[in-house]
This record gives sequence, structure tokens and C-alpha cells, in this order.
Amino acid sequence: MKKLYKEDIITAIATPKGVGAIAVIRVSGKGSIDLLKSIVINPEKIISPRKVYYTKIIDENNEVLDDVIVFFFKEPNSYTGEDSFEIHTHGGDFISNRILELLLKKGARLAKPGEFTQRAFLNGKIELLQAESIEKLISSSNELTYKKYLKVLNKELKEDVLYKLREKLINILYNIEAIVDFEEEENEYLNKDELLNLISEIEKNIDKNIEYIISLNNLDKGFNMLIIGKPNVGKSSIMNLLLKKEKAIVFHKEGTTRDIIEDSFYIDGIKITILDTAGIRRTEDEIEKIGIEKTLKELEYADFVLVVKDLSRDEDENDLYIDEILKDKDIKVLYVYNKLDLYKENSKINFKNPYVKISAIKEEDREKLINFIKENILKHYKDVLKEDFNLYNLRHKSILEDIKKEILELKENFNILTSDLIAYHIRNILSLFDELYGRITDEDILDKIFSNFCIGK
Repeated sequence: MKKLYKEDIITAIATPKGVGAIAVIRVSGKGSIDLLKSIVINPEKIISPRKVYYTKIIDENNEVLDDVIVFFFKEPNSYTGEDSFEIHTHGGDFISNRILELLLKKGARLAKPGEFTQRAFLNGKIELLQAESIEKLISSSNELTYKKYLKVLNKELKEDVLYKLREKLINILYNIEAIVDFEEEENEYLNKDELLNLISEIEKNIDKNIEYIISLNNLDKGFNMLIIGKPNVGKSSIMNLLLKKEKAIVFHKEGTTRDIIEDSFYIDGIKITILDTAGIRRTEDEIEKIGIEKTLKELEYADFVLVVKDLSRDEDENDLYIDEILKDKDIKVLYVYNKLDLYKENSKINFKNPYVKISAIKEEDREKLINFIKENILKHYKDVLKEDFNLYNLRHKSILEDIKKEILELKENFNILTSDLIAYHIRNILSLFDELYGRITDEDILDKIFSNFCIGK
């Protein structure tokens, strides 16, 4: 791939700000090893790549800045594919910044976010999907998604299902282009049924991959769970049960919760943010109305809702009012029938699915409620992730959606298109695949992709 950067030397502090045991400074670029030797006290001893050296960093006045550990790599056997080195200093912002300033004075420049990984990609050390997986690996929030990103990092692009289908589409394009000037031989070289089957298979795999991306990202960011119900049904008790602590005030008087109470817990390492809300009922109390309005607004941002109902009382107009509110909402709703210890079999309650019966005052019912959430919310996402795809972020999702639009347009007009117009659509599809897999040389696009990385990566 053509290099899209000057062969200059870049540097950055690769460890977080603050006091710690060590700080790491990374340097990469042509001439970086000479730069290293110009700032250490015994340069003649630093001769072999991939060996660790204990030395001292000195400034222009031969003043010692710190005792450090250094090691260097010769191209192409480095992360970036260039000459590069690392300095491990004592932790703390002051020391590492002094050494960084020295490197900048000596001719290096501060690296842009993700520039080390971008150079690794441009030098053919890793594929674009692998490079992006590094950023996701760092920010991953649970073991399930971490393992998925790690698998992409260690997987060859040629193993990807859509990449293999792309290769087949390229071969068909070669055949079509070969007959554009010889229309009388079209039937000999262009098998339209084969092409339609192929693009339909690509479309099917795109749909699966988009669902996979949505599931993976949802599991990574976690879920917002809104608890709603009429006053005094035990919403706050359920929140406390899930959190295993007294987060919300529990009181027998109706309307105790007037504002949104928020906290989080984890199920199988997946973050669930709970939002306990004011009880919903028809009321003339102005303060209570404000609380209810906040509850209804939070419905827009929730991933799913726990509707709490009271087993100790017959359903009333407020229960029906809540059901009416949720009827046209595009959101997953789970029903929790609370106060099982007070339940009377002859109560007038219309059970809605999916539901679970619990008593929020009993600790042993916590596991029952957790399993209910896992079965109705998390299981679907985990089942989707059993698929083996290499595409995982929102950039991939956007491009896949563009490819699908192109495929649908091709299929819709397929029977009236000439060979050259079919070839035109296929080239558009392949161009989008090139952008997806990093077969691109547009510096602006690459800068945008790697700008999400942290400085020093």
C-alpha cells in the first residue's frame, strides 16, 4: 500500500496521566534509533534490537533526567514496521513530560491519536479490521466482547465470510467485463442465476452481520433498564434487591420516589444501569406530575423496561394506564409481579408475558429475577454472538448498509440491465468492500478511523 505519511519520527506517552510505577514513551520513524542514542549516557552499549538496556537519559546540558529501561526494534520487525523504541521511566507526569519535551527538541513530533497503529496498518503489519479491533479491545467492558475483539485481532482477513464472497464477486466481474464488447457471447460467460444467488448470499450475510454488530455493541456498552409501575408496588425494593444495597428509600406511603434514581450492577460481566422512577398514576399533584413526566421521557433512552405490578392488590385504572402508555412503544417490556408473599389466588390480575412472580423482600428471589432478565434480554444477544463474523463496529455497520442498498437496487432492476450496467453496480459494491476492508488510500478516511484511538496507541 502507498504510504500516506512522511517518514518522520513520532512520539507520545503511552501510559495514562498521573503517578504510577512506570511511564512508557513510544517513538517510531526513520532515524529513531539515532535519536535514542543521542539522549542516553552510554550510546555505544545500545547495539542490539529487542534487548533491554538499563541507562540514563541526558538532556542537551548532559544533565541526567532519569534512570530508565530502553529497548529498540529494527524495521520491519516492530509494531509499526519502522525503526522504533520505547523508554520506561519512573512514573509521574513531570518526569515523562521532561523526556517527551527532549524528544520533541531533538526532532520528533507529537503523534496523533492512533498514529502508531495507523502506521502499522500502512506498513502491512496488520489489516484495518485488526487495527480497529485493538481500539475496541482496550475499551471492552466485559469478557465476552473482549474475547470477540481478541479473536478478530488474531484472525486472518481471508477467513471472513463476506471477504470470501467478495472474492467470488470479483471473478464474476472479470467475466462480465470480458464480454461488454462482445454482447453476442453474453450467455456463454455471464450466468445470471449464479450472480443472483451470489448477491443474495451476500445480502443474507450482511443482515446477519449487522445484527451481530448491534448485539456486540449493546453487550459492550451495557443496557439501560427502566423500572416503572404505579406508586407503592415495590419498584424501589426491586432496585435495592438487584443492587444488594439500600439505594432507594422504601416507605409505605405512596409517591416516595419523586425523581430518577440511578445505579448499576452486572450480570455475567455485562453492565445493567437501573433507573428507578416515580410511580405512574393519574394525579393532580404538580410535583408528582413532574416526576411522572421524567419517567415517560426516560422511556426514549431505555433498552428495556421492568413493569412492576402488585400481587397483593387487584389491577386498577393506573395499571391499565401504564399498559396503554407502553402499547405503542418500540421497546422490550418485562413484567415483574411483586409481593408474592401477599398474593391471593382470587385477585383480579391479568398476567402479561413475559413475566416473573417474586417477593422483593426475599433475597433468594434475586437470582430468580436475574435469570428472568438473562433469559429474556441477554440470551438473544449472546445467541447472535455465536456467529463468527469479523465485522464489529459502527463504521462497518454503516458500510454494510450501503452495500445492501446497492444490492437491492441491482436486484430490483436486474432483468432490464445490460452487462455494462450490471458491472457498474458490482464495481460500486466492490468499492464499498474496499473501504470496509481497508483497501483504500484516502488519507482523510484513515485519519477519521484512527482518530478514535488514544494518543500513544
